[in-house]
Amino acid sequence: MIIYGTKQTMERYGIPQIKVIQDLKQKEKATNIFDAEQGDRMLEWGAKVFYFERRKCLQVCHFASKITLVFLNFKKKEIPALYALIARCMFALYEDKPDMQKLLNRLWEEHGETCFDKLTDRKVISTMNYFQSAYIEFSGLLYNWIEEAGAIDMIKINKIINEDHIVSEKVNGKTDYYCPIKKFEELLKEYYADATL
Repeated sequence: MIIYGTKQTMERYGIPQIKVIQDLKQKEKATNIFDAEQGDRMLEWGAKVFYFERRKCLQVCHFASKITLVFLNFKKKEIPALYALIARCMFALYEDKPDMQKLLNRLWEEHGETCFDKLTDRKVISTMNYFQSAYIEFSGLLYNWIEEAGAIDMIKINKIINEDHIVSEKVNGKTDYYCPIKKFEELLKEYYADATL
């Protein structure tokens, strides 16, 4: 899978674009993933840094469904684990759906590696900017999702976000409203229409 970061995100987390990776093996590996998966929106995510309570945090947005995940107090050293964290949250979103668990397993088995590059997709940037303003900067909802002891339950936060989150998209001139968690389920089932469940 490919994770595209905004310019600020790439800078703050010290993530190099593929074209400037120095290590030849790492560059070849990233290039192979990028060449194979670029343009397949089911395999692409956007990433944007934001700040909450003066702590560096990250939101990621799935290109095709607009599922949005947030990782609070997300540190630079955690970047190599981001792909695994996304997977963990996605499995949790569909924990009560065995058919989705099977399809997610297949997705992560077939696309078990990731690379990073610069985000240029304006629709995804717009989606993440809107999410940040509506859910992070003005709503105060994140405060409600932090447990009294100060612990952060990422799985719980991301389930709540995606169960309640409604997004819009223009299709053939008409505005379509949908819940990303339901949209992803539809898209993944279409993606693996040949799968035997």
